[in-house]
Amino acid sequence: MAPASAPDTPPWLTTGRAVAAALVAECLPGVHFEPPDFPREELGASLVGLELLVDRHFEPDGGIPVHYELLATVMVRGRRLAWLGLGGTGHVDLDAAAAGGLLAAARALQASSDSGHSGIDTAIGRTITRVRLLVEDGKALARGHSAQDGHTSREWLLNDCAPGPLPKAWAHLLDCMRDLAAVPALGPRLLPRGPVDLGPAFAARAAVPLPHVQTRLLLDQRLWLRVGQDATSRLYRVDVDPSQVHEVDAAGRTVQTLELGDGSSVDLPGISLTRRQVVLADDHLDVTIIDRAAWIYVQRD
Repeated sequence: MAPASAPDTPPWLTTGRAVAAALVAECLPGVHFEPPDFPREELGASLVGLELLVDRHFEPDGGIPVHYELLATVMVRGRRLAWLGLGGTGHVDLDAAAAGGLLAAARALQASSDSGHSGIDTAIGRTITRVRLLVEDGKALARGHSAQDGHTSREWLLNDCAPGPLPKAWAHLLDCMRDLAAVPALGPRLLPRGPVDLGPAFAARAAVPLPHVQTRLLLDQRLWLRVGQDATSRLYRVDVDPSQVHEVDAAGRTVQTLELGDGSSVDLPGISLTRRQVVLADDHLDVTIIDRAAWIYVQRD
């Protein structure tokens, strides 16, 4: 499924950086971005911080919003990412490449015009989940601009009565944050995203690395997942109907079979799999990397 030898950097991290660069190239033509070589001085001068707020409230027709609840606050200051919300608190220190990747994702989001889409809402009240990004522009502040000019914000609203997937730029920013820290309130169940496009190589049935620590795949046909790229690696086959996970040995024999019901999770060595049933569409498969040092590849049948 994949080369026996592996590079020094986990594939989900290198692929995530490539996606960041592609998003910047798409949204900001002419901007040069190379996360692994992102200069420390440029990072400090161009970005003071990021702040992501996730909250929700109930909004009745013609009434005042009620039942406000703050779900998560994620802040990046300098080289540290910290979060507070459902599931507790925590922080991680960032290297220049990781901080540069977040900056690229934030820039792409600021430049994006994709506001997403939702279905028809005929309810008399609905729960609204709001995601708001605040970016502090260090360059603007350093040039003597006012604090107001040095801050920009974007927000996205999810109507629980007519949900739609996160726009691509929003989804990528949250993917980058989840790659760096396990923030429970940023999970795909609360903030749904569409399946990740794994590119032409995957479409041509080649094995490709998972791009993120949490990756949502379209489960429209059988998938193969390999965990590890050495003699101890494990191969899994995910069937659509019946929804099952099979561990397969080197000779192609089934070692064990596990049921994969809607919303249920199967924990395997190195990864966790969760099937999400989608109304009037193909199901999704959420793959979460547990062993971040493992080399995990996916392939279509």
